[in-house]
Amino acid sequence: MTEECQKLLPLIHDWVEGTADEETAFIAQQHLRQCFSCQQVVREWESIAEEIRAAFLVTASHGEKGIWRLPKPEPLLSWRVLGISGLLTTSLMGATLLWQGTSLTDLLRLLVQWILGTAQWMIFPVQWVQRFWDIFSHWA
Repeated sequence: MTEECQKLLPLIHDWVEGTADEETAFIAQQHLRQCFSCQQVVREWESIAEEIRAAFLVTASHGEKGIWRLPKPEPLLSWRVLGISGLLTTSLMGATLLWQGTSLTDLLRLLVQWILGTAQWMIFPVQWVQRFWDIFSHWA
């Protein structure tokens, strides 16, 4: 590959990609008619582009080509399951506190304080459990 080829390679690339203007396309075509090494480079680019296209295209059931898409991953837990588990956890915690002799008003006040306290400070979940245990042990 000559020095002229090195200078014209970006122009040839633009022509292959279809982004070259008329003058650049004419220069690239003129050079490719005479230069066998640049013709080989263009063939390599086209074969690589074809392999990439083939990797991302699959034949659809009705015979047309379509873009290959990965299936959407299933969530680990649905919102319904999380809601039910949260409701059961809250119910059991409330029943335990009521069994210990805490009134429903105190329970709601403690719950609001705990939620507001955890929302005000960015603390780790371990600390949430610790704060809950401190509140629970205070009233038990």
